[in-house]
Amino acid sequence: MRGIDRLTWELGLASVRQRWSSFVGAFVALAVGTLITAASIHVLVATTSTPSPGPQRFAAAESVVVPVDGFGTPLPAPAGLPRETVNRAQRAGPSVVDRSFAVRSPTGSGTEAVGHGWSSSSLASYKLLSGHRPVDDHQIVVAADDTGSAHLGERVRVATPLGTAWYTVVGAAGSKSFEDAVFFTDAEAARLSPAVNAVAVQAPASAVRARVSGETAGVLDGDLRRVADPAAVGGLGRARSVVQMTTGLSVLVVVFVLIATFAFVVEQRSRELALLSLVGASPARIRRMVRAETVVVGAAAALLGCLLGIPASLLLRSWMVANHLAPEWFHVGFHPVALVIAFLVGIGAAVLGSAAASWRASRAQPLDALRETMASPRVMSPVRWILGGLILVVAITVALVFAVISPSSAANPGTYFEVPVLCAAGLAILSPVLVRPVARVVTWPLMRFGALALVLRQSTLNGGRRVAAIVTPVVLAVGMFGGMIGMQNSGRDAAARERTASIQADFVATPDFGGTFDLPAVSALRHAGGIRSVEVIDEVVTLATKDGTVLDAVDARGVDLGALGDVVTPRVRQGSLDALPAGAIVVSRDLAASADLRIGQPLVARAGNGRPVPVHVAAVVDSVLGGGAAYVPSELPGSMPSGTAFLRTVPGRSATPQLRELREAGVRIEPVSTYVAQASQAEKEDSHLANVVILGIVMAYALLALVNTLVTSVSARRREMGALSLTGATHRQIVGIVVSEAVLAVAVGTLVSILSAGAVLGLQHVTLSRVIDHPPLALPWADFLQIVTLCTATAALAAIVAGRRTLARFEAVPTSE
Repeated sequence: MRGIDRLTWELGLASVRQRWSSFVGAFVALAVGTLITAASIHVLVATTSTPSPGPQRFAAAESVVVPVDGFGTPLPAPAGLPRETVNRAQRAGPSVVDRSFAVRSPTGSGTEAVGHGWSSSSLASYKLLSGHRPVDDHQIVVAADDTGSAHLGERVRVATPLGTAWYTVVGAAGSKSFEDAVFFTDAEAARLSPAVNAVAVQAPASAVRARVSGETAGVLDGDLRRVADPAAVGGLGRARSVVQMTTGLSVLVVVFVLIATFAFVVEQRSRELALLSLVGASPARIRRMVRAETVVVGAAAALLGCLLGIPASLLLRSWMVANHLAPEWFHVGFHPVALVIAFLVGIGAAVLGSAAASWRASRAQPLDALRETMASPRVMSPVRWILGGLILVVAITVALVFAVISPSSAANPGTYFEVPVLCAAGLAILSPVLVRPVARVVTWPLMRFGALALVLRQSTLNGGRRVAAIVTPVVLAVGMFGGMIGMQNSGRDAAARERTASIQADFVATPDFGGTFDLPAVSALRHAGGIRSVEVIDEVVTLATKDGTVLDAVDARGVDLGALGDVVTPRVRQGSLDALPAGAIVVSRDLAASADLRIGQPLVARAGNGRPVPVHVAAVVDSVLGGGAAYVPSELPGSMPSGTAFLRTVPGRSATPQLRELREAGVRIEPVSTYVAQASQAEKEDSHLANVVILGIVMAYALLALVNTLVTSVSARRREMGALSLTGATHRQIVGIVVSEAVLAVAVGTLVSILSAGAVLGLQHVTLSRVIDHPPLALPWADFLQIVTLCTATAALAAIVAGRRTLARFEAVPTSE
């Protein structure tokens, strides 16, 4: 390395050989940190480089005609193609009309499946394992792994878009990973689901495009045919977002921990470095020697971490696939660039930490350095002040930007996670300056419990750097965990409160299966006497100006405009929801700000692949129920079938018989509070797996850093512990003091972590208060207690082992117990 001469290298190597035990903790921390970094980056690179398995659902088709939105993006079922488009596509060459609709699978546990006409089976190369194809409208073929599970010849009851009917299983086709299929005759499929969802044409795409033109349909060929596959085949969008967050947090924590660990290792050697200075070593020589030691230890540890990172990335991939965070075809290969980045991150953080500490130690006067090692009053460097303060300023700035531009984003963990991460990181860096005042508060009760308690208190107060080194990983672990979980809980509670306030109904109706109501359910909802039903449609609507300039394709909620302000009651910021005229739309404040929309502004809207319709902005509201960006008329051409309905009973009339009839028609009915609670629980379960990856890795590494720091600090106190032993303290008392100091340090770190989590929730509260009244503050006390207990137990166990090991190595014989 440049700047390190041969003599310095020899001194560094000799120091590592003679004092290898003092580098074990730093070696392990760097090796594991590099392992985590290498595995995370490997998986992240794999999410962008893993080749797609190619088209699945339409693998045997040369070209596929699908409905598209205003941006040309294919629309999933139940979006259908216009009849004229279907006819034109069929004239382009041999074709198969595909219909996809939800059915209740007749095999297994009766799970939700996808129905098709039998001719569609050729598109995905389904092969009959037994039996024959359906030749009668009351016959079906099921996809099964083996013929025994198909129950050939058995009459089964199948729930379809037109209600429940009996069918005979006449064949079994091999199952596919991307769907659970049930095949009907083509005529029966057309009766059950008239809409044509795609047309597979055995002709070049250019020939198909020549016949199929317009804004309602697109033609896919080659690898683009996979865009028409079911969402389950999907790709790696969710996996990529999870791994991106995991990689970012992991690298951040690894860098902070490694800097703190190597800085602490150097600071533990202040006396040794001071002695070197006394015998004539120049400050530059000392810095170069420390740098050489770090490079030797760091290079070996980082190399080991990189090698172990390869199998670790494979384990992470397997876990993600097993928990449905990534598709089965997701593959993690060997990416040398990821290893190089991980190696440089690890060794760079180590050199930075040791360089900062060695620079401070080498500049001190020898006698001052020897004096400082006794009490270590100075625990903060200018760099630490600047870096920690800058990170906290950035955290506050990010929170204020959200509060001004998009306050509803504070309820979305995917966009607001920067705030808890930055708050925890900033306070972790500044934690040394908080250690002494917080430690005074924590240890004040010990003044009444005798001499050993006073020794414990004074040792904690005087050991500023040592206690700060223990507090830092605790703040990273507990503070980041508490802030992230608390932010998620508060966001979910705020969204639930907003949903409850926006629904002025008695019940919420949803399909018993499938994403939308079937025809019997729609008929039952619309003819239920004594009940007012307001159907809500989830759809993508393309908004454009009158001159045709496309503004955006937004997630919208299609509703009866007469229900806005009555049954669906968002908070109005501009305009009014009273007596909305035909062609009115209501937009969220975020959409109005991003697209520069104003009240009365004329626009053109197109739902799905329907024709454009003139509309105008009638009102601006805080947020849209369910997280959309606009309310639009439910009768827009191209609108999808409804998937939710709000039910309000007519006062003075019993709705019990009507509710019973709705349930018999395949409608699930729940009170509004239950519906909102279940939606929140589903969101919580959905985020749980991501938290296991994102926070689990961070937590594990922070706990490892805590163990390393304790082992290193206790081992360096051999002289102090020996002195206590010679003055009459028993081994049990000495180990008790060491353990108590570790527990006190965790308590100090916990208080700082509560400060970090409280700051996050306070900033989120201020932001959400612009969207809803009295937003909740949900500090996760139960989760917080669990992680604090884990940190305390880990610290105590590490202190016990390190204390006993240090006493066993001490040469003096202690007083017997």
